[in-house]
Amino acid sequence: MLGKSIILLFTAFLIGNTKCARILLLFNFPSKSMHLAAVSMAEILAEKGHNVTMVTSYKLSKPTTQFKHIFLHEVADVFEDDTMNYYEYNEHPYKQVYGFNLMGFLSSEKMFQNSEFQQLLKSHQKFDLAIMEIVFTESLLYVAQYLNVPLILYTSVDASAWSNYLVGNPTNPSCAADVLLPYSNEMTFFQRLDNTLMHTVNQLYQHFFTLPNHDRITKNIFQEHQIFQSITKTHR
Repeated sequence: MLGKSIILLFTAFLIGNTKCARILLLFNFPSKSMHLAAVSMAEILAEKGHNVTMVTSYKLSKPTTQFKHIFLHEVADVFEDDTMNYYEYNEHPYKQVYGFNLMGFLSSEKMFQNSEFQQLLKSHQKFDLAIMEIVFTESLLYVAQYLNVPLILYTSVDASAWSNYLVGNPTNPSCAADVLLPYSNEMTFFQRLDNTLMHTVNQLYQHFFTLPNHDRITKNIFQEHQIFQSITKTHR
């Protein structure tokens, strides 16, 4: 009898100390694989009892009551070809750098124009955690600051120049091949030269195109809330 009482008390203690969190998932980049990763994450978190709000650029394959979904139709309208296979993207690697940076900027800009997402920001809804896809979406960093919520950076892409600088990963073009180039860590001299040039192009795009454009988005939205600080200047 005593043993059963102890088990019941221990069970009650565990239940009483279980805390469900309110979690915001931000996956605005127009990539079906990133959307599916977000859906899987949302489903798992919801099954664990968490209150999940997910923001993506694709419709759900079927309605769900497990979590709240904000569909960014403005992004979907711009990138209508949602069947694009990035693994079969045959553009020149240097042109891909420009294309992906442009997609990240435009999808972020369109996300902030979405009426339902604007309503979410204006509501000052309280969240315990935000998880965001960080590739080419630097302006989303301000959402976590605006909502005053801890942030987890997520990416389904290998370690790359697009995310390494945000998490402190070293990027050495002499031994770490760019994800857009067909090289391994065992490169010839000319492959290393090409890899170094790609690294330089990435840096130039980042400093003079990507970050200034994300600065423009966030300045228009968050400056009046006195949290705006240039991403470009901070990165430098």
